[in-house]
Amino acid sequence: MKVLILTKNITAEQKLQERLQYLGHEVFCTQQSVADFTNPLYTKVLFNIFESVVISETISQRESVETIRFFNQKKYDITILRKVEQLHEELEAEEVESLHTEATIEELREKFQERQRVGQDFEQAEKLFFNNVEFERLNFSKNERKVIEALYESPGKCVARNTLCEYLWRAGATNSNLSQMSVLINKIKEKCKRADISENAIKTIWGQGYTIDRQFSSFLAERHFFEKAN
Repeated sequence: MKVLILTKNITAEQKLQERLQYLGHEVFCTQQSVADFTNPLYTKVLFNIFESVVISETISQRESVETIRFFNQKKYDITILRKVEQLHEELEAEEVESLHTEATIEELREKFQERQRVGQDFEQAEKLFFNNVEFERLNFSKNERKVIEALYESPGKCVARNTLCEYLWRAGATNSNLSQMSVLINKIKEKCKRADISENAIKTIWGQGYTIDRQFSSFLAERHFFEKAN
């Protein structure tokens, strides 16, 4: 079984993670904000990967309730467990399963019985899941988005630097704007590389201009990048 642990402190989950792995489960522990997992951008990926989600006792009561209600409303085929010493009344009303902070190997074995559900390859899915989260946090600037949009609208074509400058600035391709364009391109490349999205999101064609990487273009389309920007 593939298990996701949501926590504020990964080291606090070490014992649980080791015990689940001892029982043969694949475990992914993350400190990402609980709010990230209620974003439609991630849910399709999330529920193709994990069969159980454990919400740590390090997560606040309010965040836990919001997350559990989201899962229940969507009626996803996934088991949600709240790791606590004692289940709060508000959580009992949500009909969520509890997992004691000091659960034994035997208790964990029964809680996480293997369910037959076909999912993605864990290694590939984990990377895709991570990329979704990181992509949301890239925070492209307004001009970076404009550059990406201009290149995206010309798939497979080289867009001249002068053309991009005219698209961004009224003054067009001045020496200053050409220099700023180079800075923008490098920032976009660095952000994508840091998020492990693409090694070369934008390719430089020396003496001509820039072209968008096909993989990066598909990545943007799948995540409705320009719809989110509007």
